[in-house]
Amino acid sequence: MAIEAKASTAGRPYEVAALAAVFLVSLQHPFVVARGGNAIGYIMYSDFALLFLFGFAPARLRSRWHRPSTTEWCALALLGAALISAVLHPTIFGFVAIIRLTGATMIGGVVAAMVREGRWKPVAAVAGSWIVLQTAIGVAQLANRGVVGLGAFGESSDSFEIFKGVFAPSGTLTHRNSFAVLAVALGGVVLALRTRFGSRDGGADRVAGLVVLGCVGLSAGMSMSRTSFVTIALIGLAVALKRNIAAARGWAAMVAGFGVAAVYQLDGWSRRGSATVGGSGLDAMGSGRIAIMKQSLAIWRLDPVFGVGPGRYLIPIFTRKDIASMASQKIPVHNVWLFVLASLGVVGALALGSLTLVVGWRAWRSGIGGLIVCAALIPGLMLDVALFIWSGTMVLALGIGVVCGLDASRGHGGKSPKLVGQSQEHEDGLLLEENKVASLA
Repeated sequence: MAIEAKASTAGRPYEVAALAAVFLVSLQHPFVVARGGNAIGYIMYSDFALLFLFGFAPARLRSRWHRPSTTEWCALALLGAALISAVLHPTIFGFVAIIRLTGATMIGGVVAAMVREGRWKPVAAVAGSWIVLQTAIGVAQLANRGVVGLGAFGESSDSFEIFKGVFAPSGTLTHRNSFAVLAVALGGVVLALRTRFGSRDGGADRVAGLVVLGCVGLSAGMSMSRTSFVTIALIGLAVALKRNIAAARGWAAMVAGFGVAAVYQLDGWSRRGSATVGGSGLDAMGSGRIAIMKQSLAIWRLDPVFGVGPGRYLIPIFTRKDIASMASQKIPVHNVWLFVLASLGVVGALALGSLTLVVGWRAWRSGIGGLIVCAALIPGLMLDVALFIWSGTMVLALGIGVVCGLDASRGHGGKSPKLVGQSQEHEDGLLLEENKVASLA
């Protein structure tokens, strides 16, 4: 979901709005849009930042129009599929989903431009602040064995006690798994950027980076999220393949944080391990994920070409007994590709598949940084859906934007080959000055 900037950076207000939307994903309190006593849509804090982002879009498009890259075409194809499906199956939920998907596409473009030009620190700072804030809230919730009075910002007690006497925090997100999956995804972004660009940073900056990555491990360990455990292991594999000392140091901080939290939550992790290994069948081992996957295919068959519509995935589950009976839980499928297949049909799935292949190729080409980001995203996309529902799409867009920026910055060490923010008129002026110098010589 990333539009790559090929020339100058986006304007500063545009960047602030984009990064603010990512940070506000941490505050997932929904403002309910209701009709007749039934919820017909939710508006999140990050949606307000997207409105500011949209306000700057016309000026940026007029000042810097360029031929879309392959990544852009894939992202726009996915957005187009969502628009067609939303027209065929209109709901307020679908309208809000289109707004977020559009905003995510724009956020990816801003982040790609910033990273390409070597201005990675604001991106890393937003991701790091998000991680530290949510980890601090999670530690407080764990110490309190419950909520800490942040209900206005999305805190919920729904998933706190996962076993009798065993508590897992969720920060101000909708679920403890979302808390962990998004934290580890953003941790991959921080590790990738610091590995690629942070070699010249001073001691204080390096320590701050290690603290942030330690908090990533704490979040995963406190939440007892198996998906996050797999993600940290996959990041370690990516680091081992490239044998990068700086990346290994950051990954070690993640593991240390995870180890501390896992020791504190040892009873909970033991019970989760026993439930996973001792489950009767593959579905039981995966907490019902196989049944939910089969259910998603039944939903897809309702409209194989264009899907049931964005924001409408749960409607068949609550309105059709034959589909509801296929799984014991009324939740979205924990696989983004199946979720998109059911919601947007074959058209949307092909667009997402194309985007996946293009971003994967760019990640491989970009080196250690791109591989780390992909390792941080893939388990969350395969085993969860937090990166594609509510406002989690913004975090996914940030990761894809970083991959595109890292790939585009190859060959000039992350430094922009053009002056930051320069206009066409400024470039023409520089060319005129060069011609004058040449004529004098």
